[in-house]
Amino acid sequence: MFRLSNDFNQIDASLSKRYLILMEKIALRSDITLPRTIKISYCKNCKRLYKGNSRVRITGKMLKISCISCGDIRRILLD
Repeated sequence: MFRLSNDFNQIDASLSKRYLILMEKIALRSDITLPRTIKISYCKNCKRLYKGNSRVRITGKMLKISCISCGDIRRILLD
């Protein structure tokens, strides 16, 4: 599902968003944890991929990813 969302990101953003929502629902129902690489590659608020839609900053040991579409900020602690 993530691969499909990635492929349709430039073609149709609404279809890409739908695939991400379906991926989350399937993972929730089947009690599967999504890999961290997939979790941090899209906005949890507006369900859009960060590819070309984000601003990334590193401050100290914190990675801050800002979504340009909705303004949501995701903070990830770097190891």
